[in-house]
This record gives sequence, C-alpha cells and structure tokens, in this order.
Amino acid sequence: MKVRSVWVAIVASVMLAVSTQTDLAFASLLSVTSNSSLQSISSGSWSAVAGVDSNVTNVDRAGNAYSMTLTSGCSVAPEITRIRTGSWTSGTIITLTTPVAGLQVGYLVTGSGITNSYSIGTTPTSSTQRIKSFPSANQIELNSGTNTGTGTLTFTISKRVSSVSDYASGAPSNDGRVIKVSNSDISDLTTGMIIRGQNIASSGTNSILLFPGATQTFVTSAGTNTDSNQYLAFTPAQVCSSAGSYFTVKNTGDIAINSMSIAQSGTSLSGGNTITWSTCSGVSDEAAGTCSITPTTILTTTSSSGTQQLITSLAPNAWIRVRAVSTPAGAGLTLAVNVSVATSDLRAATTSNQ
Repeated sequence: MKVRSVWVAIVASVMLAVSTQTDLAFASLLSVTSNSSLQSISSGSWSAVAGVDSNVTNVDRAGNAYSMTLTSGCSVAPEITRIRTGSWTSGTIITLTTPVAGLQVGYLVTGSGITNSYSIGTTPTSSTQRIKSFPSANQIELNSGTNTGTGTLTFTISKRVSSVSDYASGAPSNDGRVIKVSNSDISDLTTGMIIRGQNIASSGTNSILLFPGATQTFVTSAGTNTDSNQYLAFTPAQVCSSAGSYFTVKNTGDIAINSMSIAQSGTSLSGGNTITWSTCSGVSDEAAGTCSITPTTILTTTSSSGTQQLITSLAPNAWIRVRAVSTPAGAGLTLAVNVSVATSDLRAATTSNQ
C-alpha cells in the first residue's frame, strides 16, 4: 500500500509541471501579441545621409546637405544655311549653289557682304534684310542691296504679323497672346519655337505654345504682344534631354529605417519642370543614364525647395543609388539635399511584458 501511494504522488507532480510550462508559454504569447507597437527607443543609432557614393558616412555628412548639379541637356536646331556663288549687277539677286527648297519669302538673311544683314538672336527691324522673291530655281531676291561677296548665308524663319488678339482659356481675358501672321504658310513653325520682335512680350524667351486651328494663327506662351505689321524672327525649338545626377542615400545607423524626410533647396525650377527621383533594380549604366528595366519612381516634385517624405526602407548600413532628373532639362540646376530621420520613421519595435 505504501508503494502505491508514492507512485501516485510522483505522477501528480509531473502533470503539474507540464501544466505550469504550458500556461507560461501561452501567457508570453499573449503579451507579445497585445503589446506589439512603436516604442520609444533609448538605445541604438539611426541616420540616413546623402553622398556621392556608398562610402558616405554619418561623420562625413552629418549636418551637411549633399549638393548636386543637373546640367542642361538642351540644344537648338541650326538655322537654314545655303552657299552663294555671287550676285547680279542689281545687288539684290543672289545665285545659290544649293537648291532653294526649304526657304520662304520673308525669311531673314545674315552673311558677310549682306546689306542690313540680320544679326542672329536679335530683334528684327523694318530694315533687316529679308527674302523678297525667288526669280529662278537657285536664286533669291533680297528686299534691299547692294550685296557683295561669296560665302555661306544663314536664313532665319520669319513671319510678318498681321494682327495680335486676345486669347481666352475658360474665361475672357485681355492677354494678347494670339498672333495672326500675314504669310499664308505657317507649316514651318512648330510648338516651342522662340519668338523675337519689337513689341513681343518677353522677346527672346517667349515661345509658340500651341496652334488653335485657326488659319495662320498661333498662341504664344506670354502676353501682352502689341505689335502688328512687322516681321518676327523664330528660332527653332529647343530639343531637351533629361538632365540627371546620381547620388547615394545610406542608413549609417544600426536600426532599420522605414522612411526619411528629404529637405531640398537650390536653383528655382523653370515653369513646367519636374524633378524625379528613381532607383534601378536592374542593370544601371550611370554614364549613359539608363536602366535595363523601367526605373522605380520614389519621389516627384515641381519645386526645388521644400520637404517631402520618402517612403523607402533601409536596413542598417544599407544604401540605395538614386538618380535625380530634371525634365525638361532647361538650364543648369543646382540641388542641395539634406536627409533626416525621426523616431516615427524607424522600424516598429516589439516588446513584451516580462
């Protein structure tokens, strides 16, 4: 009887031990589940900094903004050129060695030995030399002369203004942005061409915005244009490629980052320009500015100043290569970038009641 009593006591003791371990494990699981939240972090370090490459450190860039330059990628198509072989006795008719194709009455003419030669990039006047007519296949008649010598002539697209009128978009306005030209053919004019004229708003920077469909009419990007019955000069439209620069954003701390604050400052953007930040998860050729797959856009802004939140995760000591692009490129743009991280940007901490 005594032996049986001892055996029962041992079994009961074992069962109690198993039950206690199960309860503790379950209690611990409840604690972790119910208390998983963002906590105040008193230890560890975190910092996201920008620099030229992956070797950038918190010490190198602490408190400093990384500065980059997005250079201009714009070019202007050349004016039309023709070689002349001489002039007639009248001095106003010149024979060209290349066909007249592409030239029109009214085009401005510049070249050595040309009377009242048009100075490219200036505002034309009533006396500026122009094409008057085409006497034969390889000849042009100028509106004045005597013109002498041989060499290369340069022809700038030019049209005579017939009238300037208002252009309303959505509501009536007196902005004087519509121009109607006297020349019947405006097929050689294109959107983006720069306009020069004596009373053209922002002459030399004003451009053709659109063609509304009316015969001989186009809309300019600025107003008020007030002149009529004069010649305007049109510079071919700029062709701009995207201007970009590569830099690195790195987590120099030992705590993972979920997002970061990006403070930008620098040269103001021209109207219509956009800065885009992107990363390439494929093969990147930074010299050519290409990615083997479609880049991932991580930030877009129309201002070179201000603060944006960049939602990009970075593990401790991890870094990403970022390309900043200004589109259209326009003039050179200097951009300073300062990256900072708040506690709320960190990976959520998990704690348990113990």
